[in-house]
Amino acid sequence: MIRLGKRFFGGQALAREEELLGDMPPTREIYRGFARLAWPAAMEGMFAMLVAAINLVMVGDLGTDAVAAVGIITQPKMILLCFCRALAVAVTAIVARRKGEGNLSEAEACLKQSLCIAALFSVLACAASVWKLPEILRLAGAKQEYMQMAEVYGFFTIASVGLTNLATTINGALTGIGNTKAMMRANLAGNLINMALNYLLIHGKCGFPALGLWGAGLATLLGAGVSLLVSLLALFERDCPLRLFRRRGWRMQRRMLRQILQTGGSAFLEQICERTGMFLYSRMVAEFGTTDYATHCICMNLCDIYYCFCDGMSRASTAITGQKLGAGRKDLAVVYARAGRRMGLVLDSIAFSLYFFGRYAWMRAYAKEAEVILVGANLLIVVAVVCFIQTQSMIYAGALRGAGDTKYVAAYSLWDIAILRPILTYVLCFPLGLGIYGAWIALFLDQLTRAVMATRRFRSMRWAEIRI
Repeated sequence: MIRLGKRFFGGQALAREEELLGDMPPTREIYRGFARLAWPAAMEGMFAMLVAAINLVMVGDLGTDAVAAVGIITQPKMILLCFCRALAVAVTAIVARRKGEGNLSEAEACLKQSLCIAALFSVLACAASVWKLPEILRLAGAKQEYMQMAEVYGFFTIASVGLTNLATTINGALTGIGNTKAMMRANLAGNLINMALNYLLIHGKCGFPALGLWGAGLATLLGAGVSLLVSLLALFERDCPLRLFRRRGWRMQRRMLRQILQTGGSAFLEQICERTGMFLYSRMVAEFGTTDYATHCICMNLCDIYYCFCDGMSRASTAITGQKLGAGRKDLAVVYARAGRRMGLVLDSIAFSLYFFGRYAWMRAYAKEAEVILVGANLLIVVAVVCFIQTQSMIYAGALRGAGDTKYVAAYSLWDIAILRPILTYVLCFPLGLGIYGAWIALFLDQLTRAVMATRRFRSMRWAEIRI
């Protein structure tokens, strides 16, 4: 067993001698280097979703309608986050590449100009969304029995998006320079505030008024504000090479905008494809009624816990790939991505066990209805299997983004998420009559297709020749 482990995790499994362009670090240093970046980012993502899960449990005490009201705004919120998430991908790739080249003034200019773009977009998009909130909720599939609650929670959620967009842009730069710990601290602080205020305000604990979904919405907004504040403070730390208070770098430059657009444009298309597909996916599931939709929201929340953990590893892969390519070591970019994938396999096994063997316990924590618990426990079997697929997909996709190969990721996202998943969902759910189970089979097939596409592109090595 030990010999098999050494063969799978050892240096020879990460790179053959003919693939190397120079000295290769010790195997232990490679895994530590990836973990140093990935662990804070992954824990931040997972903790954020754990807090969301705990919050959903608290909201669940208000009834199934309240769970549905909170869940229905999720996809519109994610669409609003698309632009600045794509912008953050561009910021991470450019800042990481410039750090590898030793050009920190260009990295700083990228952050400053991206922040201006994020602020302008957030003001315009959030104002328009608040204005048209009832129409947006109806388009998402909201039912009349919980529409009023969805409007209340949706107002606070959209307001929090503006703050989250700015924090996301800053965190993209922090990831690019390798400071994922600062990003973790920011999100940890915001999520703890969110969770604490949810406890105090939803049911009125410790002398606070019981505000129900008003309290949940206010907690979301204040938590986002704390996250942004802590992210800003990270830029004022003594050892941070990026400074906001210096005058240079704020003026918009055509060359910098072209770099951001070149890298972020395709990432934005990828985000839009993903969110459009998820919007249609969620819209079809909403047609099954409040009980099934609430079950779906619970299972999706549990699925997103590990998805966000994998997303943190993906962001680490983006940063390391950009840095190694900037330093002229495309061989090490490959080595670190392979190391990340092997680490992910171990974590996949742990996640599978937690989801599969603890599925009834997870569902009982969220719901009291026997039907919700039974159906949800069956769906968590799919979640457990998907763990093995999405890690490979996201780590390799992160490497492609770090290299600037965002067009390819956008292309397969367009096909897979925006077209294939909605079609499969419709066919499996309605003509074939599989109901909510059909939606989750479609999710599995979607993740499998993405993993195959990302792996094929990574192994082709075409991404290593792209210049940013």
